[in-house]
Amino acid sequence: MKNFGLSKLHLAGCVPHQVQEAYTLGWNAKEIIDGARVFNSTEEAIKDSVLTIGFSRRSGHSRGEPRPFPEILPQILETASGHTVALVFGNEKNGLSNEELKLCHLATVLPTSSEHGS
Repeated sequence: MKNFGLSKLHLAGCVPHQVQEAYTLGWNAKEIIDGARVFNSTEEAIKDSVLTIGFSRRSGHSRGEPRPFPEILPQILETASGHTVALVFGNEKNGLSNEELKLCHLATVLPTSSEHGS
């Protein structure tokens, strides 16, 4: 997050996050980890957002087809200039569930290597 100038971390239904592994992986981001707000649900974490973007590589009948991130970036930046935008990521193992993705206004996919897509 810090690499991209982001600082407000909201966590939903997570395990304890102020642990050594998080500080090690979040190099120089202790203030972000320590300042994270913890919520019981994704709905609660994103309730104040005007635009929510779910990041998912998976598509499907109930999920739709995620749009390429570069395509929606202008909309994100325009909205974020005056409103709260939530960038929603799932956990590392399973990503976003169908239910979590349905809470988002848009689904997007980040460009990745064809050899290691996620």
